[in-house]
Amino acid sequence: NGQWTNAQGLVSTPQYPGSNLANFETYQLSFDPTTGDGIRLAGEPTGQGHYIGVAELRVMGTGTTSSGTPPRLPKDYGLEQNYPNPFNPSTTIMYSLPVAGHVVLEVFNVIGQLVATLVDGAEGAGRYSVGFVATHLADGVYFYSIKTGNFVETKRMILLK
Repeated sequence: NGQWTNAQGLVSTPQYPGSNLANFETYQLSFDPTTGDGIRLAGEPTGQGHYIGVAELRVMGTGTTSSGTPPRLPKDYGLEQNYPNPFNPSTTIMYSLPVAGHVVLEVFNVIGQLVATLVDGAEGAGRYSVGFVATHLADGVYFYSIKTGNFVETKRMILLK
């Protein structure tokens, strides 16, 4: 409603040091549950472009939809095909959890070496979207795999530079 309020209980992991020039660190921000109709990130500008870059933003909660009804939880586990596919250099991976649990979402190269861990932690029931930026990888075929409870699924994606 046009009024910004600071998130309470904000924790940055690792602790945000302020301007870090162009080191492109990754930070996870956690805070007490809240409601609102927008998100604003403010901080020290980085690099020559004087901006804060956000490669992935996941907002989780049990709020309501725009119609005021509670969101529907998925009935089954699911791992969607990434999009776009082929991609260069970023793509999105979506998955669904019918119940809360520990989730591990990883990316592997064609010889089975782990190249990225996108998620490794507790997640509530719901639908999730995770961004993957592969600027540090060579083009080629990669596999992403989700493991949670007894559910395991793997899909293929193609990086074309």
